Amino acid sequence: MYSAVNSSGVIRAGLKTTVSLVIGEAEHVWQNLLKDAQAGRLKRIYTDKHSADLTAFPKPVRSKLSMNRYLADILQTTKGCPFQCEFCSVYAYDGQRIRHKTIEQVLNEITEIHDSSNSFKRKSIFFADDNIIGDKKYARELFAAITNVHPQNDTPIVVITHGILWNISSFH
Repeated sequence: MYSAVNSSGVIRAGLKTTVSLVIGEAEHVWQNLLKDAQAGRLKRIYTDKHSADLTAFPKPVRSKLSMNRYLADILQTTKGCPFQCEFCSVYAYDGQRIRHKTIEQVLNEITEIHDSSNSFKRKSIFFADDNIIGDKKYARELFAAITNVHPQNDTPIVVITHGILWNISSFH
């Protein structure tokens, strides 16, 4: 499977190298794609022109993942970026309006990860956001909320994002 921005060159390349191509964000077509795959009738192209509402989707079921195959748990809080940096394609893929989960959703996911039985993974969370600080107000509120619900005398949570690594207890 391949996910692509709606660009004819990228779509042609994707169709040459994959069984199925998702054009746009996959959140709204993913369930149909999985059902089609299970039934052995994958479509060549799945398309969705809508931006995903990150508050509308349930939290991932992490219990089905191998506890030994991944270095850290992954959490995505935002999509989109207001900038059009010449070296980056995020604004083209995810749009220029930043969308985010509620802080309560993020805290629930962090708590679930932290309470897991895997001692290393519960301390390391990779935030898969392309620009977690693109909405500064949201980022400040999120980081403060994470710091407040996670006591400093507890096992520290290491937050990893693109190009940034910090111990969340040192945020204040």
